[in-house]
Amino acid sequence: MRTTYTENELPELLGLSGSRIITLVGAGGKTSLMNQLAAAFSELGYKTLLTTSTHIVRPEGLAGLLAVEEEDLGAVREAFRKTNLVGLGIPCASLAGNRTKWSSPSLEFLEEISDFADIILCEGDGSKRLPVKLPRDNEPVFCPGTDTVIGLVGLSCLGRKKEDILFGLAESSHPDVSVIPDPIDIPFLLDLVQAPWGLKKGIRGEKFLAVFNQADLLNSAQSGCLSEGAQKIRDNGGLCRIVSLKNHMIIE
Repeated sequence: MRTTYTENELPELLGLSGSRIITLVGAGGKTSLMNQLAAAFSELGYKTLLTTSTHIVRPEGLAGLLAVEEEDLGAVREAFRKTNLVGLGIPCASLAGNRTKWSSPSLEFLEEISDFADIILCEGDGSKRLPVKLPRDNEPVFCPGTDTVIGLVGLSCLGRKKEDILFGLAESSHPDVSVIPDPIDIPFLLDLVQAPWGLKKGIRGEKFLAVFNQADLLNSAQSGCLSEGAQKIRDNGGLCRIVSLKNHMIIE
């Protein structure tokens, strides 16, 4: 069953009750999901910090967002006195369209300010805007104190050649990249979100949520196959959701 959601309903629908420091990994919607969650949590009254432990494009267009672009405890405190939504990053490059790329504050600084916010949302790896990725040797980088990891996959990868859409192929921890199907299929994606060489890399007891995004691109057969696989993950005690962040839709 497909259900639309309002932004403020998203944290509960994703099972994030009790989560406080959330690192997002993978590809195909990390920034979109982080922005939707940031808007929801802050609107619900939580002091929300949006940041990165690697690199991110400076967030724009989020209502009430104040950006802090230096490691300054006083500046972060002052920002939270004025708003529930603070973005934190260190400018490192200028991008097209007057956008700015942020690098991570030091992990020590992130740990130092962790009590300033009720919720911390952190982008923990990069994907060069490709819809699916394999973590490289130095990835992911979890925000200090992470209690929840969200691993994303963009379903626009289905049916496409792996060399065109799979980030990290040449540098991954996959035991044998030659067995990755070409084109990419649903069984591979279900493995990707459950394997220690995939999006569960580095998990040591943190809550893990697998999110398949871009569900609006699925045909009925693909939707049925993925829903069946997602239910098996849930039956085995895992957390898994199929969504279209673009359309604010979730498949129950």
